[in-house]
Amino acid sequence: MNRIIIIGNGFDLAHGLPTRYEDFINWYWEQCGQKLRLCSDKVVQDTFCSFTLKEGIGLAGWYLVWSYRYQIRLKQYSNRDLTEFAIRDKEMCDFKIHSVFFSRIYKAIESKGWVDIEREYYDLLREVVLKPEECDYTISEVNNHLRYLQELLTQYLTSITNVAISCDDQIR
Repeated sequence: MNRIIIIGNGFDLAHGLPTRYEDFINWYWEQCGQKLRLCSDKVVQDTFCSFTLKEGIGLAGWYLVWSYRYQIRLKQYSNRDLTEFAIRDKEMCDFKIHSVFFSRIYKAIESKGWVDIEREYYDLLREVVLKPEECDYTISEVNNHLRYLQELLTQYLTSITNVAISCDDQIR
């Protein structure tokens, strides 16, 4: 068996691997930007969020809309930049986060520059158990969003290591 599992000792960071959750979330926004760059529909969405061109915005692809709107050459901008354009341009785009779990992750990174995903998950579960009348989400929804996050994280880690990674039940 050729498998080594190193957990929580900083081995990855010490060897320059971008394995912080912040790196992962930045990769996620890059993926969103890539979808926006290539999309010719009015909506780009996944389990966590959606980007919708507002009514009255001509549809010729997001990329062309931005080029026309800002009179700039978007080839010089990264996919992450395009995501930022979409999030911040309230006149052009409705950006919505559909997951309370992802919303907390996003807000933590925006405000603190880091996130403890496990803590956010635990806090959400705790709230739904202790104050269910105050929650507009269920344990099942939080668990589904965690599973989606795991899928994305697996894709990300595979992309940075060029090694197939699996989250099998034996090591979760």
